[in-house]
Amino acid sequence: MHLVSSTDLRPRLGEYLERAKGGDEVVVLIHGRPAVRLRAIRPDDVWPLVPVRVVRDQLHAAIGKARATALLVTWRGRTFAVLEALPDGMVIEDKEEVS
Repeated sequence: MHLVSSTDLRPRLGEYLERAKGGDEVVVLIHGRPAVRLRAIRPDDVWPLVPVRVVRDQLHAAIGKARATALLVTWRGRTFAVLEALPDGMVIEDKEEVS
């Protein structure tokens, strides 16, 4: 699991999408608190599609939407990752922090 602030996520979003696509979970922090996570797509994911450019340009709005309904993030016409609320009871330990 990787922890990244929303400020650091925006300019390196492509890198974190690749990590999530590869199976890593990326937890996005807002003001140091876990807000949402990026994860790999599962076969049963049927969430709304949102282009990566919208996520990058309107990051906090996308995070707010993802807290209510998960979003499938698309990049260059392909679905890359899911942006979603943290599961109930998910414990965030101080694992590898990436900034």
